[in-house]
Amino acid sequence: MAALRRAVGACLRRRSRDALQAVFGFGLVAIRDTLPSLLAFAVCYGLLAPAAVPLSARGGLTALWLALLGANTLLVVGQAAFFHLRSGRLRRSGRPSTAPGRTPA
Repeated sequence: MAALRRAVGACLRRRSRDALQAVFGFGLVAIRDTLPSLLAFAVCYGLLAPAAVPLSARGGLTALWLALLGANTLLVVGQAAFFHLRSGRLRRSGRPSTAPGRTPA
């Protein structure tokens, strides 16, 4: 957990949302629960894809960059929430996830 805090702190100092979402994404991989990360990506970028053409028609490249910023921010929030939810379950149970098809670490 200390390594995760250091990584998040480094990302915040650099103001890199892409790197910050990767920290929580890799955290979900580490606890062997990748479905929430996939869902967050599908929702955030799934909403961005059909909005790209209308946004570029109305606001040009600036609107697209702002939409990407919004999608990345939502991705960070979603993955962080999923990570904290899933890692909290591990802490309460005192053992790694034992869902079907997963082996304890």
